[in-house]
Amino acid sequence: MDAMVIRKYIKKDEDEIIDICYDTGFFGENLKNVNMFNDKKLFGYLFSMYYLRYEMEHCFVAED
Repeated sequence: MDAMVIRKYIKKDEDEIIDICYDTGFFGENLKNVNMFNDKKLFGYLFSMYYLRYEMEHCFVAED
């Protein structure tokens, strides 16, 4: 069994982070399933882009 690795965020992680925001955006549920917010990229930008652009030193990614 491989251990989970936590590393600093890099720019190429952005699309995957946006996907995770959308896939878990409604109390852990995918927003597509609850038909609440149709624009995946906009939702991801609203909840993560500030940190990914201006607080990069505080962003980390867990890899399994």
